[in-house]
Amino acid sequence: MIYAKAHVENGNVVLSDVKEIDQSTLTADCFLIQINGAKACETCENLNKPRSCGGMRLREKFGVPAPVTRKKRRELEALSKSVKFSWLSGDINWLSYGGSWISNKLNNGSFDYYLILEITNLVDSCGEREAKEMGGTYSVSLNAVAPSQVPEDEMKNALSSWGMEDKPLAEINDTMKAELLNSYGIRSTLWHEKGNNAHKLLRAGKEHAREEGTRSFNQALSSIQNRLGHTGADFLKGDLSFETAMANREKLGL
Repeated sequence: MIYAKAHVENGNVVLSDVKEIDQSTLTADCFLIQINGAKACETCENLNKPRSCGGMRLREKFGVPAPVTRKKRRELEALSKSVKFSWLSGDINWLSYGGSWISNKLNNGSFDYYLILEITNLVDSCGEREAKEMGGTYSVSLNAVAPSQVPEDEMKNALSSWGMEDKPLAEINDTMKAELLNSYGIRSTLWHEKGNNAHKLLRAGKEHAREEGTRSFNQALSSIQNRLGHTGADFLKGDLSFETAMANREKLGL
């Protein structure tokens, strides 16, 4: 069986994503997830409707998160409204030299995590011409960090970058761990934008904190974040190995 998507271009039917499918391998479950892998679920209207979803038995195989129940959705919506940021680190003149803010402790149903809203003045860090080429004076990102998900050896490597390799992990509080992981790069970037209006960018970052940062957090973690094939969850753990990326690609049908 030949499977393909089609669209009309200049009056002609153009086929894309052409695949040859062995019908003998298909089951009575959702055909789309069997053919296209996890990406078939990204826009599916039955993603969070377990009674309507035809691929419930296949979700785990393809790395698709379990449906969010109504009760859990209400909890996440309530949580998203309670996201508050407080100053974390940077210069007191953060408009000129950059700074970051950390959220209160959040939870996705499996582990605790923090959101970090970070602003960088590209003129200060790169130069005026380079900042203009990159798209604006400021760069703002919304990152997620989860200390409990990071292996101890990776946490120690991060400590070494601060010259604190002899510091016992038990003596470091969660806020410090969050700042450490964010600065070391063991984080998942949920949103990023450049522009010339710092306050507008920060407001947009807070809006995304209420969406990708809470309501759609699990979905954001399951999505691919680089060309190699690492997911947001891999970045959160600091696992950027080639083997992990290849396993993701196979699971997601890429």
